Amino acid sequence: ICVDADGPGIIFPAGETGYTIYISPVRMAVSWGSVLRLVCEPGGCGSSTSGFLAADCTDSTKPMGAMGPMYGVAGRPKPWPEILYLTNESAMVTAEHWESSIDAPPGHPMRLCLDVDGSGPMPVGDARGIYTSSVQELFTHGVPQGLDEVITLACHATGSCSEMTQAYLAKSCDIHDLDAGTIEVLGEQTACSFLVPDNSSEAANETEVFSVHLRTDGFAAGWHYRLCMDLDGSALTMPMGDTLHQVYLSPVREVELMKSAGYVQLRFNCSECSQLSEGFLALDCYEGALALQPVNGNVSEDSDGSFSEVDPANFTGARYTGSSAFTLDALSGNWTLGISTQTLQGGVRYRFCMDLDGTERQYLVGDTGLTIFISPVTDVRPAVVAASNSSLTLLCQRGGCSFLLHSYLARDCQAPPSPSQCSYVQEDVDEINESNDTNVTNESNVTQLVDPQLGPPIQVESSPLSVINALGSAEFRADLDLTCTKPGRYRLCIVGQEETMFGAATHIEDSGFYIDVA
Repeated sequence: ICVDADGPGIIFPAGETGYTIYISPVRMAVSWGSVLRLVCEPGGCGSSTSGFLAADCTDSTKPMGAMGPMYGVAGRPKPWPEILYLTNESAMVTAEHWESSIDAPPGHPMRLCLDVDGSGPMPVGDARGIYTSSVQELFTHGVPQGLDEVITLACHATGSCSEMTQAYLAKSCDIHDLDAGTIEVLGEQTACSFLVPDNSSEAANETEVFSVHLRTDGFAAGWHYRLCMDLDGSALTMPMGDTLHQVYLSPVREVELMKSAGYVQLRFNCSECSQLSEGFLALDCYEGALALQPVNGNVSEDSDGSFSEVDPANFTGARYTGSSAFTLDALSGNWTLGISTQTLQGGVRYRFCMDLDGTERQYLVGDTGLTIFISPVTDVRPAVVAASNSSLTLLCQRGGCSFLLHSYLARDCQAPPSPSQCSYVQEDVDEINESNDTNVTNESNVTQLVDPQLGPPIQVESSPLSVINALGSAEFRADLDLTCTKPGRYRLCIVGQEETMFGAATHIEDSGFYIDVA
């Protein structure tokens, strides 16, 4: 840095101050676990770039972490949605993404010391500060306003997080907080809360799952808040740091679903929503937010508006749908969102993503924390069956067929299947009691028996659980016992298992099809 004390005057000449400034090529740098991701100026970083992490870049003899080889990567840095919304969007297009392995202790603030040309003549410089996050994955991407909302996360290495660790949500993390003494400030930050181990979860190797309970009723819905964490809690060794993850304060707490073949309608209450609000389904809300148009996987739309089927083994579903505007139901006061699911992968949960002001710039796209299961069933035949033993043929042409294990009929798939054996009724209690003093229970002048010779079956509004058998790669059969099912219209419910990071989980889902029992 050179200074001329009197500027254009002639008394003092320009002179060196003795200070130097390093012009960093790095726009953004983040580290989580063993991964370092750099967003660099075009041509600023390269495969020969090397570096290390330290408290002070001028002392290379005391590194706190080592960098591995640099290699270029395509696409956005996954953990932080704010990178998608840099003020200079054209600069984001020209930015170059580089990634490196890193060996550094989590939970410590450090300086990223970079040598752009490695063994070349350029010196090592202080590129920027960096905090190594211990949070590998955030399972809870959005929460509503509430007194006790639970955020579940996975920490990288065993021992990086513990029951001493404290976390909170805030607009920005206080890196000067050493004792996790953060108090609640309405609209700005929650109070700190301890992590609780989730012993019921079977996370991936070298990870531990924790939950944290936070009060979020003081936050404004529609905004993102940073997840801040102090690994050693009230101890004074480690400061509070930014985990590089954000949580969306969702204005929607729950949705009511109306499914049909290739279509789903979401109905929900949302006091903050307006005619500008839009929503879509995606495997990753922030990936979908960048999309200019939906991607249909390898499904092509025919001239009549239908979609050509492909072998489910080769089917590639879309990762997100297009965005659609919310519609207000004046009668109920609820909002609705209709979305075509024709191109989505079957047997997969898609996230419900929303933007309170649509194409306007005040709010960003957020993950509501709610997911929608896309049924793997693409057709069911016949649609009308007799109230006896009947068979259904299920087609599964868009993947997810392994989910199809069992099925049953019910008015609503939140209701359980009926027992495997019918109950039977006999109204003439006295006569039956005289001839048969066993298997009889008197209740309100009605006798329920398990012997079919003693009376007709009690009709119920569901059917027993039945096994789904594969007839081919895309065709399945369900043999239903409807002898005790009351005639009427029912939902075809399917039961299967999903593989999650917590292990296999059994779910009852709506297939999207009605079956009429005549």
